[in-house]
Amino acid sequence: MATTLVYFVQLRYHGADSWVTVASAASRASAAAYAGAAFTQARDDSGSLADQVRIVSERELRLRHGPDAVKEAYASVSAAEQHPETGRGAHED
Repeated sequence: MATTLVYFVQLRYHGADSWVTVASAASRASAAAYAGAAFTQARDDSGSLADQVRIVSERELRLRHGPDAVKEAYASVSAAEQHPETGRGAHED
């Protein structure tokens, strides 16, 4: 049985301690495309662009930060899809 991998695209804004999940993808290549677009286009509440971008797999996120971080990432992606004008959802550390 094959395991489906999910990759999350996360941004961090200047002065923030947490990452913002803005997209998910089934392949690292697709996540990289989303990451490039998000890094150059997504803005925080003050209008600033992100300082950092990362691609993290669901497995890696779970190992680093626990199952709640994965739940938050999925919720954030859902929120970002509902509010495409900001591309922003919930925060993860």
